Amino acid sequence: LLFAGALLAAAAVFMRLQRLPGKAVAKVLRESVQLPLVLLVGAVFVLMGMVEVSRAAEGLARSLTHYAIPAPVIAFVLPCAMGVLTGYSLAAVGSTLPLLISAGVITGPSTILLAYTGGFLGLLVSPVHLCLTLTQQHYGADLRRVYLQLIPAVLAMVLGVVVLAFFL
Repeated sequence: LLFAGALLAAAAVFMRLQRLPGKAVAKVLRESVQLPLVLLVGAVFVLMGMVEVSRAAEGLARSLTHYAIPAPVIAFVLPCAMGVLTGYSLAAVGSTLPLLISAGVITGPSTILLAYTGGFLGLLVSPVHLCLTLTQQHYGADLRRVYLQLIPAVLAMVLGVVVLAFFL
């Protein structure tokens, strides 16, 4: 809420300094505030809240450790899954890193690298990540074609981080 207020204040100062006519301001407001996009942003934050309230990250962490999955895999998969589910970087890393540390999964630089990269790559492929969703809606991009270009790059990054983590 504070960030939104700061953005609105900056816009007001800009309009004042540029001496924009009322008609131009009204046109910008009419064209930039679109109900579907406002609903989309709200829905993403509701989903993120539900994932946090349901403690999905904790449940996934328990499941992964129960089946004796190696720590580096857990360090990558848990933040990646939260990134895909929420599309929000704070949830991808901020909610999972404390869990990974307390569970003893984070054991050094390699597992930290895997956790952050997993969260980042989860965000990249998340259908609820606002950058992807808003860009797709604004430009009318075909998501299938976007993913066909995105997936090879993500797989290359996974391979690269696994190799790098092996040498750390």
